[in-house]
Amino acid sequence: LGDVIRRKWANSDFYALIYSINYKKQNLDIFIGGGYNKYNGIRFGEILSNTFTVHLPITFKYYESKTIKDDFSNYLKLSYNLSKKTTIFGDLQFRSVNFKANGLNSGLINVNVNKNFNFFNPKTGLSHFFNQNNSCYASIAVANREPNGDDLIKNRNEPKSEQLIDYEAGYSYKNKKVLASINFYYMSYNNQLVLTGEIDDVGDPIRQNVSKSYRAGVEFQTAFKLSNHLKINTNATFSKNKITQFDNI
Repeated sequence: LGDVIRRKWANSDFYALIYSINYKKQNLDIFIGGGYNKYNGIRFGEILSNTFTVHLPITFKYYESKTIKDDFSNYLKLSYNLSKKTTIFGDLQFRSVNFKANGLNSGLINVNVNKNFNFFNPKTGLSHFFNQNNSCYASIAVANREPNGDDLIKNRNEPKSEQLIDYEAGYSYKNKKVLASINFYYMSYNNQLVLTGEIDDVGDPIRQNVSKSYRAGVEFQTAFKLSNHLKINTNATFSKNKITQFDNI
């Protein structure tokens, strides 16, 4: 037994490559793009000082783990003007994520994670201009997201990827002095990752999946131009956020 001063540290490298191509002709506008990201990191803990019977050397590493994350994505975005007043749009995204981690964590527990995630994230919608001042829109989108590194390493249960289905519709009015808009949304989640109230040994929050949940609400935004030098902005949100099914394993 004895006193000890320790330090937890990380050494990381991050690389990224992105590309995009745009094609536009008459009523059609197309974007094709994507990117590749790579994270390569080492997390470790060092002994800075100790009074143990068997003295440990300074900067002795009592744990170390290596993490590699590869994230590859491609997307297609397009918009098409059905008329001078109406535009439809759509997005298609494909993502592939690989996460690997091995070694010892700060609790001296073996870490051995090798997870692959493949996602398809579509979105479509429509916008319409009634006249120069009034417009409306509606959209539906699906978004999938993988657990983060801490979720995969620290969660006692194997975390799942979360899925969001987002429905939105809104209306806006605009002239030279006034902007007012209202947006309605309903966000349905499958396996949403939420905070449990627990923290790890360094105070970081711990999350876990809940089977079914949603967020629903309405957002208001206004802007008033009183003069060339004074403008007032206001916004308000009224929402309901609820977990409807939670299986605590």
